[in-house]
Formats: sequence, structure tokens, C-alpha cells
Amino acid sequence: NPWHRNPEADGVLEYCDREGLTLLPWSPLGGSRRFSQIKAIEAIVQLAQAKSVSVYSIVLAWLRAKSSSVIPIPGASKPESIEDSVTAASIDLSNAEVEQIDKATAG
Repeated sequence: NPWHRNPEADGVLEYCDREGLTLLPWSPLGGSRRFSQIKAIEAIVQLAQAKSVSVYSIVLAWLRAKSSSVIPIPGASKPESIEDSVTAASIDLSNAEVEQIDKATAG
């Protein structure tokens, strides 16, 4: 998730890419408290608005865009979460958009 990027920083993501392994990020949206903070990040909100999708969908699309090895497993207890997850699968972020989110969520 945007707040826990250790797999990226410590080389796990690169290793998964190289070895053809899948990374299943835990809590890909950071839990409800952290997700509230994500919804306050202007760069992510603007990107979601520009693409006419939810912030939830944008964050999942960002995780997918980080590497083809990443398969986020979000919660599915609410119908809108399921719909947003399906929408995220069809969002292709440019490298510039991924970088924009990276910068906006950097520690």
C-alpha cells in the first residue's frame, strides 16, 4: 500500500519480477484509517476525477502498475469495493501517473 512500500525498497518486488513470482500485497489500501488519509491526497483525488473513477480504483491500479508481479487482494465486504476493484483492472496508468502517485505518497 502507499504507506508500506518495503517490498519495493528492499528488492523483494524486483526479485519477484526476475524470478517470475507473484507478490500479494497485504492490506493494499492500508486499512480504513489509512485509506481515509489516501482520500485526502490531492494528486490522487485529481487523477481519479480526471479518469472518472474512485480513489480506491486508482490506488489498486497504481499497485498493479508497479509490476506485473503484483496482484493486490483488497477486501470485498462492500458492493462498492467489489465494483471499484473490477474497475481498477481496466485502468492503465502512464509512467508519469505512477510517478505522480509515488511522489504524493513518499514517506
